[in-house]
Amino acid sequence: RESLLVNGDESECPSIREKVANNGTEREQYLLRDALNKIKEYNDLGDEPRSSTEGTFLKKLNLFTLPLFRKATDRNDFDLRLLRKERMTIYLGINADDLKIADDFLNLFFNFAIDISMRENPDFETDNKYDVLFLLDEFPAVGAMHYIKKASGFIAGFKLKLLTIYQN
Repeated sequence: RESLLVNGDESECPSIREKVANNGTEREQYLLRDALNKIKEYNDLGDEPRSSTEGTFLKKLNLFTLPLFRKATDRNDFDLRLLRKERMTIYLGINADDLKIADDFLNLFFNFAIDISMRENPDFETDNKYDVLFLLDEFPAVGAMHYIKKASGFIAGFKLKLLTIYQN
Protein backbone atom coordinates (compact mmCIF):
# COMPACT_ATOMS: atom_id res chain seq x y z
CA ARG A 1 0.00 0.00 0.00
CA GLU A 2 1.35 3.42 -0.92
CA SER A 3 1.91 5.97 1.82
CA LEU A 4 -0.40 8.95 2.23
CA LEU A 5 2.54 11.20 1.32
CA VAL A 6 2.88 9.66 -2.12
CA ASN A 7 -0.68 8.86 -3.18
CA GLY A 8 -2.35 11.72 -1.32
CA ASP A 9 -5.37 9.64 -0.24
CA GLU A 10 -6.64 11.97 2.45
CA SER A 11 -9.89 10.00 2.78
CA GLU A 12 -8.00 7.43 4.90
CA CYS A 13 -6.96 10.01 7.51
CA PRO A 14 -10.29 10.23 9.44
CA SER A 15 -10.60 6.45 9.79
CA ILE A 16 -7.00 6.15 10.98
CA ARG A 17 -7.59 9.01 13.43
CA GLU A 18 -10.78 7.37 14.77
CA LYS A 19 -9.04 4.00 15.10
CA VAL A 20 -6.20 5.52 17.14
CA ALA A 21 -8.53 7.74 19.20
CA ASN A 22 -10.80 4.82 20.13
CA ASN A 23 -8.43 1.85 20.29
CA GLY A 24 -4.91 3.25 20.38
CA THR A 25 -2.48 2.93 23.23
CA GLU A 26 -2.01 5.85 25.61
CA ARG A 27 1.15 6.83 23.72
CA GLU A 28 -0.59 6.67 20.32
CA GLN A 29 -3.41 8.85 21.65
CA TYR A 30 -0.87 11.34 23.02
CA LEU A 31 0.89 11.44 19.64
CA LEU A 32 -2.44 11.93 17.87
CA ARG A 33 -3.39 14.86 20.15
CA ASP A 34 0.07 16.36 19.69
CA ALA A 35 -0.14 16.01 15.90
CA LEU A 36 -3.61 17.57 15.82
CA ASN A 37 -2.38 20.49 17.98
CA LYS A 38 0.54 21.01 15.59
CA ILE A 39 -1.83 20.99 12.61
CA LYS A 40 -4.04 23.56 14.36
CA GLU A 41 -0.99 25.76 15.07
CA TYR A 42 -0.01 25.47 11.40
CA ASN A 43 -3.51 26.41 10.24
CA ASP A 44 -3.49 29.44 12.57
CA LEU A 45 -0.33 30.83 10.95
CA GLY A 46 -0.56 33.73 8.51
CA ASP A 47 -0.06 33.12 4.79
CA GLU A 48 3.65 34.00 4.69
CA PRO A 49 4.75 31.94 7.74
CA ARG A 50 2.55 29.04 6.57
CA SER A 51 4.16 29.10 3.13
CA SER A 52 7.65 29.11 4.65
CA THR A 53 6.77 26.27 7.03
CA GLU A 54 5.25 24.25 4.21
CA GLY A 55 8.34 24.70 2.04
CA THR A 56 10.64 23.51 4.84
CA PHE A 57 8.35 20.59 5.67
CA LEU A 58 8.09 19.39 2.08
CA LYS A 59 11.84 19.75 1.54
CA LYS A 60 12.51 17.51 4.53
CA LEU A 61 10.00 14.90 3.36
CA ASN A 62 11.10 14.99 -0.28
CA LEU A 63 13.56 12.14 0.29
CA PHE A 64 10.68 9.81 1.07
CA THR A 65 9.27 10.27 -2.43
CA LEU A 66 12.37 8.63 -3.94
CA PRO A 67 11.60 4.92 -4.51
CA LEU A 68 15.03 3.67 -3.41
CA PHE A 69 14.96 5.73 -0.22
CA ARG A 70 11.42 4.63 0.59
CA LYS A 71 12.39 1.01 0.07
CA ALA A 72 15.40 1.42 2.39
CA THR A 73 13.31 3.03 5.14
CA ASP A 74 9.94 1.28 4.97
CA ARG A 75 10.92 -1.10 7.79
CA ASN A 76 13.74 -1.49 10.23
CA ASP A 77 16.07 -4.22 11.38
CA PHE A 78 16.76 -2.75 14.80
CA ASP A 79 15.11 -0.86 17.64
CA LEU A 80 17.00 2.24 18.75
CA ARG A 81 15.48 1.87 22.22
CA LEU A 82 17.64 -1.23 22.66
CA LEU A 83 20.98 0.48 21.90
CA ARG A 84 22.11 0.28 25.52
CA LYS A 85 20.21 -2.86 26.44
CA GLU A 86 21.68 -5.21 23.80
CA ARG A 87 24.96 -5.44 21.97
CA MET A 88 24.46 -4.18 18.44
CA THR A 89 26.26 -2.49 15.61
CA ILE A 90 24.45 -0.31 13.11
CA TYR A 91 26.21 0.62 9.89
CA LEU A 92 24.83 3.55 7.97
CA GLY A 93 26.53 4.01 4.61
CA ILE A 94 25.85 6.85 2.21
CA ASN A 95 27.52 7.21 -1.18
CA ALA A 96 29.46 10.46 -1.54
CA ASP A 97 27.24 11.66 -4.38
CA ASP A 98 24.12 11.07 -2.24
CA LEU A 99 25.31 13.09 0.75
CA LYS A 100 23.69 16.24 -0.57
CA ILE A 101 20.22 14.74 -0.39
CA ALA A 102 20.82 12.50 2.64
CA ASP A 103 22.07 15.10 5.13
CA ASP A 104 18.57 15.76 6.49
CA PHE A 105 18.03 12.04 7.01
CA LEU A 106 21.41 11.64 8.73
CA ASN A 107 20.61 14.56 11.01
CA LEU A 108 17.25 13.01 11.86
CA PHE A 109 18.78 9.58 12.50
CA PHE A 110 21.52 10.80 14.83
CA ASN A 111 19.25 13.28 16.62
CA PHE A 112 16.71 10.53 17.21
CA ALA A 113 19.31 7.95 18.30
CA ILE A 114 20.87 10.37 20.79
CA ASP A 115 17.50 11.60 22.04
CA ILE A 116 16.24 8.06 22.66
CA SER A 117 19.50 7.10 24.37
CA MET A 118 19.18 10.03 26.76
CA ARG A 119 15.63 9.27 27.88
CA GLU A 120 16.89 6.91 30.59
CA ASN A 121 19.93 7.54 32.73
CA PRO A 122 22.02 4.35 32.79
CA ASP A 123 23.05 5.09 36.38
CA PHE A 124 19.45 4.43 37.44
CA GLU A 125 18.32 1.91 34.82
CA THR A 126 20.12 -1.41 35.27
CA ASP A 127 18.89 -2.67 31.87
CA ASN A 128 21.05 -0.04 30.17
CA LYS A 129 24.31 -1.89 30.63
CA TYR A 130 26.15 -0.98 27.41
CA ASP A 131 27.83 2.26 26.42
CA VAL A 132 27.07 3.58 22.94
CA LEU A 133 29.73 4.78 20.52
CA PHE A 134 28.68 6.95 17.59
CA LEU A 135 31.56 6.66 15.15
CA LEU A 136 31.14 9.30 12.46
CA ASP A 137 33.56 8.94 9.57
CA GLU A 138 33.85 11.87 7.16
CA PHE A 139 31.88 13.88 9.71
CA PRO A 140 32.19 17.28 7.96
CA ALA A 141 30.71 15.85 4.75
CA VAL A 142 27.42 15.21 6.54
CA GLY A 143 26.85 18.93 7.05
CA ALA A 144 25.82 20.86 10.13
CA MET A 145 24.54 18.64 12.91
CA HIS A 146 23.46 21.22 15.48
CA TYR A 147 21.91 18.69 17.87
CA ILE A 148 25.19 16.79 18.20
CA LYS A 149 27.02 20.05 18.78
CA LYS A 150 24.55 20.98 21.52
CA ALA A 151 24.40 17.51 23.08
CA SER A 152 28.14 16.79 23.02
CA GLY A 153 28.63 18.56 26.35
CA PHE A 154 26.34 16.32 28.37
CA ILE A 155 25.95 13.01 26.54
CA ALA A 156 28.91 11.49 28.39
CA GLY A 157 26.73 11.41 31.51
CA PHE A 158 24.45 9.04 29.62
CA LYS A 159 27.36 6.79 28.61
CA LEU A 160 27.27 7.93 25.00
CA LYS A 161 30.50 8.61 23.16
CA LEU A 162 31.21 10.48 19.94
CA LEU A 163 34.17 9.61 17.76
CA THR A 164 34.34 11.92 14.78
CA ILE A 165 36.83 11.44 11.97
CA TYR A 166 37.95 14.43 9.95
CA GLN A 167 40.17 13.96 6.92
CA ASN A 168 41.58 16.40 4.41
